[in-house]
Amino acid sequence: MLTRHRRPRHPWLRRREEDQRTQALRIVERASSFGVDARLEIYSASTHVFQYFWSFLPEAADALAHAGAFISRVSG
Repeated sequence: MLTRHRRPRHPWLRRREEDQRTQALRIVERASSFGVDARLEIYSASTHVFQYFWSFLPEAADALAHAGAFISRVSG
């Protein structure tokens, strides 16, 4: 679990994030219903490609490690 330490977002942006999260959850649920090994991890980083900052952002390093472990597991 990550702790959020950032300014409150504008209501429109917060709504957009909630809509994207809802859509992502639906995609994962639908894929899972067809037997796909689908995962969704939500991080508090506000940058779209925050994984690029893996060398100094712990959440980015964690995200890359989780993605790598998932790819290794499913690719056999």
